[in-house]
Amino acid sequence: MLNFYQAQQAADQWFLMALTEATGQTARRGKYTIKMAVEDYLKALENRGAPDFRNAGYDLRAYVVPALGDIAVSAIRRPRILAWRAAIASSRRRTHRKDAPAKKSVPVKPLTEDELRRRRSTANRNMHRLVAALNYAVESGSTQADTTNWKLPAFENADAARIEFLDDAGQRALVMGCTVEPDFQNLVRGAMYCGARYSELGRLVVGDFNQRASTIFISKSKSGKSRHIHLDPEARAFFAEVCAHRSHTDNIFLRDGEPWKKDDQKKAMRRACARAGIRKVGFHQLRHSAASRWIMLGVSLKVVADQLGHTSTRMVDRFYGHLASSHVSQVFRALPGVGLDKAAGAKTGKLVTISPKKSA
Repeated sequence: MLNFYQAQQAADQWFLMALTEATGQTARRGKYTIKMAVEDYLKALENRGAPDFRNAGYDLRAYVVPALGDIAVSAIRRPRILAWRAAIASSRRRTHRKDAPAKKSVPVKPLTEDELRRRRSTANRNMHRLVAALNYAVESGSTQADTTNWKLPAFENADAARIEFLDDAGQRALVMGCTVEPDFQNLVRGAMYCGARYSELGRLVVGDFNQRASTIFISKSKSGKSRHIHLDPEARAFFAEVCAHRSHTDNIFLRDGEPWKKDDQKKAMRRACARAGIRKVGFHQLRHSAASRWIMLGVSLKVVADQLGHTSTRMVDRFYGHLASSHVSQVFRALPGVGLDKAAGAKTGKLVTISPKKSA
């Protein structure tokens, strides 16, 4: 006779042998931790060329592994996951500055409503990544576990993001504020004309601009797919000017003769906003500005999603749907009336009696 613990050990040994026979691979013995599951999952993402591989690696190694990495996948339970997620939601945003000087001890201000929403959104994202890694561990046969332990509802209203964008006047002011930095001015104009990301603009070469079709070709986007961005006449003229008499392999946007690199735009953006006398915005808000302008001019959500490189209208509707509603309201407010109010007050109308036709 075996007690429960001995039976459990025997079952585990049988499972490992059965797994080895079924897959031909030597099963991992000992405790299979969440850290192991994370690394196996990230390797699988890398092998299949997942476009979000780098971001997933950062999130899992920064948020999951330090807090939960030593726990066995089979031993993780709902209360522990809930406590971990709540800690992320109530903490302050992580800083990327490793050389930040030590600050004097000051009272910590409570998180604002928008900061709380952002932290809940971060907690939801990391929860989603953790669940994906745990499910992969079970599905790949690396361990046995009750998957209901990590089926938890997400924080509600965490993704009701408030986007920031510049209106037409703000865009013109920013471009004027870039006059003393012509290379950056070209980059800013390109971003507001086509709504491309900073990384996409940095990779553009002259051959990606098709003057006849009025398009910009994005060979690789965040999703890993390519797309064509259609340009209005003003944008087409701009790209024709900056691409004129240059080799097809030259980068369109240069900084002192060299391609723009990671984070090169940040200080230039702060300087431009200060000179323009507008509120400080990030470079990514130029992408929001382009999309917002298109929608308020009546471009459909589907077309805007295609321009931005989204696979569906879900993200566009989430960020810009209220602008589309505002546009519809403006359209209907501008419609001419049918004149029913005038007709209702008229006293010269006559009542017309329609007699039924007589049968032959």
